Amino acid sequence: MVQLVNRSKDSVLANNIEPALTFISRLKGLMGRPQITSGYSLWLRPCSSVHTFFMRFPVDVIFVSKDWRVVGTKENMRPWRATGFYSDVVHVFEFAVGTLNNTGTEVGDRLLLKGG
Repeated sequence: MVQLVNRSKDSVLANNIEPALTFISRLKGLMGRPQITSGYSLWLRPCSSVHTFFMRFPVDVIFVSKDWRVVGTKENMRPWRATGFYSDVVHVFEFAVGTLNNTGTEVGDRLLLKGG
């Protein structure tokens, strides 16, 4: 099992990670899904911005640099929204709403993909 861990806070952000590593999988993202559950994350790479067009639910989003440092967060990003571009971001993770608050994740934290 692969986990996304916040090393700075010693907390697990997700233990069910779905990679979206192709253009088509990143474009589709979470569109058309009825919901996502706590412990799940969509991992978009490479990626420097996201949108929630055609989504049915809000998400928490983390923007992560090449060295796995959190450089941006967006809590409760509602459908039909878009973020700006982050020039230093390589990875973006989308989670169920409440994940950022429950784990205390914030800008500057260091993350780690563990296992697998």
